[in-house]
Amino acid sequence: MRRLPPLNAVRAFEVAVRLGSFSAAAGELGVTHGAVSRQIKTIEGFLGIDLFRPAGRGLEPTERAREYAIEVRAGLERIGMATEQIAEPTQSRVLRVNSTHAFAVRWLVPRLSLFNSRHPGIDVRIATSSLPIERLADPFDVAIRRFTMHYPGYECRAVLDDVRLPVCSPDVLARHPIASPADLAQHTLLCLNRASGVWEEWLALVGYDEDPPLRRLRFENFFVVLQAANEGLGLALAPLKLVAHDLETGRLVAPFREPTLACHPIEVLYPSQSNGNGRTRAFVNWLVEQAH
Repeated sequence: MRRLPPLNAVRAFEVAVRLGSFSAAAGELGVTHGAVSRQIKTIEGFLGIDLFRPAGRGLEPTERAREYAIEVRAGLERIGMATEQIAEPTQSRVLRVNSTHAFAVRWLVPRLSLFNSRHPGIDVRIATSSLPIERLADPFDVAIRRFTMHYPGYECRAVLDDVRLPVCSPDVLARHPIASPADLAQHTLLCLNRASGVWEEWLALVGYDEDPPLRRLRFENFFVVLQAANEGLGLALAPLKLVAHDLETGRLVAPFREPTLACHPIEVLYPSQSNGNGRTRAFVNWLVEQAH
């Protein structure tokens, strides 16, 4: 059998070359900078050559190291795929997704049958929470939030851009029609406590001077804000892609077409390339596809 270098050292080497720094590699692998440096020294000692050279204040891979990394990466991918295939019959096919409640109910669940039909062997289990990732009590494979997330060994990317507009039930407009921003004086604004300033931002865009202040109802959960809008309690400043079905069916209407208020995109957190598996890759790829 061919003599093989230590696998942990090979993995640290591949990540360091791919990400371009020991610090970035340490973040992906969930270890310290010193641990990555020691693994690099291990593989250099095994090979009898230097794989990195000084560059400014840091180090950069040599040309031979870059060529070696390409082959190593392919080998690690083959090992990962072979491991998944042989482990499939005995390991769980569960994919644990942690999402905000509003996104899960309003966007993800209505499309989930499309994923299930394409990947019938993957058991998707959805938990809802708005907590920061580091405060979650239960483990997860994929997390979905409307803010950027940082977690060791994971990557984060924006997948769904959106804008906000005021929406309400048709009954609200039947009682008090809205022809201009001035007509908002006859209405109630539905607010999310932790994002109460978004209405002020939108009112500033239309030049509305709150004198006297408009009536407001405040809620802790954005899903409840949307439900209150459907029940005719007032106007919600809602991300349009989360209420698209309500607007299409006429359950909600948008009395204004503009201006729209940009909101932070929906972001997905998933294991890095070296830590991921087929289930998470399939789900994230599908999520990106559906979002576009």
